[in-house]
Amino acid sequence: MKVTIQWLKEYVDFSLTPEQLAEQLTDAGIEVVSVTSNPYDSDDFVLELEITANRPDLLSVIGVAREISALTGSPLKEPEIKIIESDPPVETLATVTILAPELCPRYSARVITGVKIGPSPDWLVKRLTAVGVRTINNVVDVTNYVLMEYGHPMHAFDLNCLDGHNIVVRTPYPGETLKTLDEQERLITPEMLVIADGKKPVALAGIMGGANSQVVNSTTDILLESAYFNPVSTRKTASALGLKTEASYRFERGADPEGTIPAVNRGIQLIQKLAGGRIARGIIDVYPKPIVSPTSITLRVSRTNHILGTKLELDAIQDILVRLQLSPTIIDVDTLQVRIPSFRRDISREIDLIEEIARIYGYNRIPTTTPVIHIMPYTDTYHRKTERVIRNQMISAGFYEAVNHSLVDPIEWQKLGWDSTAAISLKNPMSVEQSIVRTSLLPSLLRNLADNIKQGANEVALFELNYVYEEDTNPPQTNVPIKKSNPYRQITNLAAVLYRKLSGQSWNEPFTYPDFYYLKGVIESVLEALEIDSTRLNYHAIQRTFLHSTRAAEIKVGKQSIGLIGQLANSIAGKLDIKKETFLFELNLDAIYNLPKRQRQYQPLPKYPAVIRDVSLLVPNSVSSIQITSLIQSVVKENIAGIELFDVYSGDKIPAGFRSLSYRITYRADDRTLSDEEVNQLNQQVLQTLIETLEIKIR
Repeated sequence: MKVTIQWLKEYVDFSLTPEQLAEQLTDAGIEVVSVTSNPYDSDDFVLELEITANRPDLLSVIGVAREISALTGSPLKEPEIKIIESDPPVETLATVTILAPELCPRYSARVITGVKIGPSPDWLVKRLTAVGVRTINNVVDVTNYVLMEYGHPMHAFDLNCLDGHNIVVRTPYPGETLKTLDEQERLITPEMLVIADGKKPVALAGIMGGANSQVVNSTTDILLESAYFNPVSTRKTASALGLKTEASYRFERGADPEGTIPAVNRGIQLIQKLAGGRIARGIIDVYPKPIVSPTSITLRVSRTNHILGTKLELDAIQDILVRLQLSPTIIDVDTLQVRIPSFRRDISREIDLIEEIARIYGYNRIPTTTPVIHIMPYTDTYHRKTERVIRNQMISAGFYEAVNHSLVDPIEWQKLGWDSTAAISLKNPMSVEQSIVRTSLLPSLLRNLADNIKQGANEVALFELNYVYEEDTNPPQTNVPIKKSNPYRQITNLAAVLYRKLSGQSWNEPFTYPDFYYLKGVIESVLEALEIDSTRLNYHAIQRTFLHSTRAAEIKVGKQSIGLIGQLANSIAGKLDIKKETFLFELNLDAIYNLPKRQRQYQPLPKYPAVIRDVSLLVPNSVSSIQITSLIQSVVKENIAGIELFDVYSGDKIPAGFRSLSYRITYRADDRTLSDEEVNQLNQQVLQTLIETLEIKIR
């Protein structure tokens, strides 16, 4: 953004040198890139400003003058607009129809007839050239002048080139093209926005006009456009076409919807002054649904001083707000109600007003103080302690911790046979590879495993303790109204993958690969470390697309599911280039944290010897080992010291549908030595109960 000192002085009087002005603007947060002499006026200087995206109001000479007015206290003098109108009414000369109001909420236009196209006067040529704008003719130069002056883009159409003298704001029809003013034939797509007449597109809305309706030397009648176009739509169209203009630069950042009328009146006034003609009576202003309503924000004096570390009085704060053309009203000694004008769309909160006060008051005037630092003692929460125990246990079991991003690639889901469309998708992802939120830790861990294998690793044991996300089916019940509900909740999971060989117990034992039961032991060791009774776990066979058909189980405590365990399916392993058997598990730690802790019980060493009985059973495949041990404990109760499963066999001489399980039952009494007769009686009672209850046979 370039502006000359003399141009600024038309709207605000100041006696600052160019260097002093640049310093004040920079101190107020408006970066001055350079100050150079005006090559067309030896007494003038050109300021080049770097305007941030949140301040589109500064993309104009009047906007910068408004800031200077606030900084210096000099009043702002806006251009005096006097329109001399003549019959006929403008509605009889042209019509405007908006068919895409979401992309063009407002379209204002005026008509002037009988103009004479010619070169612009020297003052206009020098002023536009000094700020980097090429001059064309008096009418087009006026639109560019008003754009730089008010910051509101405009466009002049040759009225007689518009079919039916109609303006239709719409999206393009399939296959439509438009030759723009730069003589480029452009294919316009249906998601863009065009200005059309009764038959054809005549301009790219907010970007550039068309060659088929441009103002040329033979033009006599002008339709002057001043509109507001959707910033997002303008940016997407300009990017898609690779066409950046002064107009698109301003519309992309958000022009002032209430600025269309002042801009079109200023433009038509200057056209009449420089090109003659008769201004039709009235304005065409199509504004079906106003998008800007006056915003009012409460500002507290005490809060302002607390944030800034100042001691500003109410009157001083009110004065700064008035100088910024904000409209404050005093409510009480500590409160102002501030009405925000439409051109300051960057102000929406009390803290924004406090920032404005700091800018104009001067950052260098705010006293420097040493901040008060409150040192809070570190407290170890239950979850921190628990997670530390889990990590130590997993590391002790030979696993390395992995940390992955919570945003994952849908392809990782698809490799596991999961439906990525059912995942939690982001509305505006940074990339396709980070477009869904994970509901499981396993896809990322398996990707880590595959990456390690590609690097030549033969043994990989990884775990991750982290958050996953799922739909909240039971949101909290509250009588307090919630402004914005969150349909998802965050839970903590523990997952692990195991792909390695385990060494034998001694030098002459062969290497063995991990299996389902090894990983099951890791899970149970974690629960034991958390002082949760792992014998309460039940394993129920399940079918999952990514797990082996006969080596997968859901882990439950009672009826509550706390996770799953299994072997990676061969078909999935092939997709990931994994050659060996891979085992994995995933646990819901939030569910585990709520399980009752095992009560520590201390008892003296037994005084009396134990008696051991081994039993071999033919057990139906439908009966689990946990059912058998639970039943034995319920029968023997006080006189049992332990139950151990020491052999599992199925094959020859075992009937179909059965398997052989061998248990070692240890009997002991606290007050005496059990006799063989007592033990035999207890053992017979156990066997009889197993036969009657679970249809088990004795081998």
